Amino acid sequence: MDEDLYHRVVAAKGRAEARSIAADLLQSPEQIEPLIDILQHDKKMVCQRASWPLVVLAAESPDLLHPYFPLFHKLIIDYKSHTLLRNVIRILAEIRDYGEEVEGGLFESCWAVLLDIHMPIACRVFAMTVCTNVAVKYPELAEELSSVIREHQPHGSAGFKVRARDELKRLGKASVAP
Repeated sequence: MDEDLYHRVVAAKGRAEARSIAADLLQSPEQIEPLIDILQHDKKMVCQRASWPLVVLAAESPDLLHPYFPLFHKLIIDYKSHTLLRNVIRILAEIRDYGEEVEGGLFESCWAVLLDIHMPIACRVFAMTVCTNVAVKYPELAEELSSVIREHQPHGSAGFKVRARDELKRLGKASVAP
């Protein structure tokens, strides 16, 4: 483990530090792998703080994370904690295109999270976004996902209902697109 990066991640307290670490990752992409190792740390706080710069990186330069999609998929399937699960799915939710080689597996694993009413809401809403990111390319999948979201929406928390509304809009546009 990269001790300097570990201490920097642990000391991070907000967006400014996360953006600073992400900026450094853009300059030194070889540091992404050590950060992903830190993301898998057993301490929830360390896992959470390691995810922050990865979320920024996912939004700004998702191609740098493509090599890690198979690992992210494995982490979703074999998650050790809800914290790790939430953070991995949150990173993926920032990315719109996963590539055909992994999108099916990501969809299936996030679909299972979305349907599990015992999962924390944050895991489910980020999983909903990942599923939508894949489904917008496939009208039949978009219709099925829309149906499931509508089924779960009335019983969800306020956060779930808001995310459901937003994703249903995206899916509605996808199903009418040529």
